[in-house]
Amino acid sequence: MKRIMMFGALALLFVVMGCNKSQSTLTAATPPAPNNDAESVNSVAGSFTVTGYFAKDKPPETVTLTQAYARRVKNQDDPTTQDVLILLTEKALSRKVLAEAEDDKGSLTHFQAKLENRGARGIQLRFTAKKKLAPGEEKQEAESEGENDFDSIVHFNGSAIQTNVLLFKPAVFSADSVQGSITARGDWEGKFNINFKVSLRPQGWTGGTFYVQPPTNLEPGRARGQVVIDGKATNLNYVYARQQGHDMFDEKENRVKLFFTEKPVTDEALGEDIEHLLRMKEAGNNYTIRYQLSAKDQSDFPELWAVGQLSSTTNMVTLAARRDMEDTITNTDIDLSKFDDRTIDGKIYTTGPNRKFDHTYELDVSFNVQISKPDPTDAPVTAGSGQPLPADGGAPGKAYLAFIKAVEASRNLKELTQVLENSLSARPLAESRKSLATVPAAEEQATLGMLKMVLIVKDARIAGGFGGGDKATLSITGTDGGQKANARVNLHLENGQWKVGAASTRVGSGL
Repeated sequence: MKRIMMFGALALLFVVMGCNKSQSTLTAATPPAPNNDAESVNSVAGSFTVTGYFAKDKPPETVTLTQAYARRVKNQDDPTTQDVLILLTEKALSRKVLAEAEDDKGSLTHFQAKLENRGARGIQLRFTAKKKLAPGEEKQEAESEGENDFDSIVHFNGSAIQTNVLLFKPAVFSADSVQGSITARGDWEGKFNINFKVSLRPQGWTGGTFYVQPPTNLEPGRARGQVVIDGKATNLNYVYARQQGHDMFDEKENRVKLFFTEKPVTDEALGEDIEHLLRMKEAGNNYTIRYQLSAKDQSDFPELWAVGQLSSTTNMVTLAARRDMEDTITNTDIDLSKFDDRTIDGKIYTTGPNRKFDHTYELDVSFNVQISKPDPTDAPVTAGSGQPLPADGGAPGKAYLAFIKAVEASRNLKELTQVLENSLSARPLAESRKSLATVPAAEEQATLGMLKMVLIVKDARIAGGFGGGDKATLSITGTDGGQKANARVNLHLENGQWKVGAASTRVGSGL
């Protein structure tokens, strides 16, 4: 995950250029590739009926369980020991939902919000095994009875309640299989009569059926569904997708912003500021929804804008404080049947009324959209689009090191401006000329220091890269503010000289 570090107004220019610096954090582990042989290996039969506290004074209701999922997770107290996490649900879950626990936290409540959001009523069980469950070991019985041998949570009608009233009677509890029954202890008012069998693999989930979102079969650019605000429905009929620049480290992390509208709009309406929102209104829209995602991260909350209430005198500052004009819809999920470099197809939805501040929101929209790409000039050269450069970066590497040396040697803004004139490629050079022309004399030295910090990586060393035709992307290691830094820098061959283009830097211990 990347976090942009802003260095003042002028540094924003170099974010536009792609020359941004970002704080690195540890990302969630990539979900494993689908294990086709893990399909239909688990089973569950039975149901539970809850009353009283669980049902919140409602009539008794029975939940029939149809799906069983299981995996090993690290024991939180002893990382050398593996626990077992089991989900027994009435609905099939997708691999994306199950992947929420792939970071090995594996806490009992880790799925709580996800399962509530999906309306997946059922039971969570976590067993702290008395004996280690290591891959490949011979089957061993583990002591599993007793109140303290497992924890449980019952998910029911929006509630996720930890309970110690369940009794697990194991038939098999080994390194690769758990089988048994679940009943209620004593005369507790809820009824549990469940039998299940799950397999355990060296890594990843086993299951019965993994939910897969079917294609929407909508035409590109069309949406079908509604946003319901305080009981009043608005149809969302159109959708647009704009890739938000290029991720220099991993094209799979390219951010895409979706725009859902009632009426069709032009490209002039697809942006962030008040002018774009006013264009939405002029096209006849009362509401629009914006949502940002990537192929690896689909958890951002959608923004809801009441564009019909805007006026030409409204500004973004007052908008940010106006809950009747802008809000985010929490507890929203997205299921996709397709997400590649050209198309996104699926649906975005809430599973029930989302009450926030003084409003209630519900969302259920299917969509199919083609992604509009940014200027390809800023895309990195990768192993798939180019050839490996020499270890020292070859001619592009020499040009970049010379650029760094010249930037560091600049004593004033005039000298730095001359370096940029000689070293930047065409597009970022044009942008820098606009911005540097307006710097007041009193701020020149502060601007010089700011730009040096943004433009270069300290103690830079070239670690290879890729080149193709008149473009190359260098891999750079170094430091930034005393922390380890990695950078990717584009260079363009213009009139026989390698010039510096877009760049991105990741800083921090998570590298």
